[in-house]
Amino acid sequence: MTWNTKLYTVKLNMPEELRYSKDLRLDEIRGFLIINPYGKDYDKYIEPGLLYFTEYIDELKRELGVNEIVPKGLYIMGIYGGEKKKGQVKYAGLALEQYSIGRAVFRFKLFNTKDELIVPLDLMERYGVGIYRMVYEGEINPFRLNKHVDILLSRGGEQSLKQFQGGIGIEFT
Repeated sequence: MTWNTKLYTVKLNMPEELRYSKDLRLDEIRGFLIINPYGKDYDKYIEPGLLYFTEYIDELKRELGVNEIVPKGLYIMGIYGGEKKKGQVKYAGLALEQYSIGRAVFRFKLFNTKDELIVPLDLMERYGVGIYRMVYEGEINPFRLNKHVDILLSRGGEQSLKQFQGGIGIEFT
């Protein structure tokens, strides 16, 4: 559906003594409104936001500049980690709170952990572990993406990631 609705910006430009009076009426401020065309019609303005709610995965990948989008139901839950539950230990998520790559080592801190870990880069290569930029559902607002989340994943899949985490002594989601 195309609306062909024009958008405008409106700015109030009033003398200070008239501002924010409870007695002020709309017809009294009409001369103090600066109205300018926005430069886009409504359809173009909402197009990026609508992509988040469509089934057009290829269009959304292109707009976001990402290689892959995994539809809801097929994504990893608990990337920020979890709390200790009865009979279980608290676990680390896959999301990186901070990290750096230096000479032959990868230093990082995962969400829900207190210590920085240092891992040889060859260990990461052995298990196919890398840093991936993820668009996480909890960071998407209707018309804007709050942030990307950097996470650790393995090209070798879940088993390879578990072997890596066992080798460095942490328990992932």
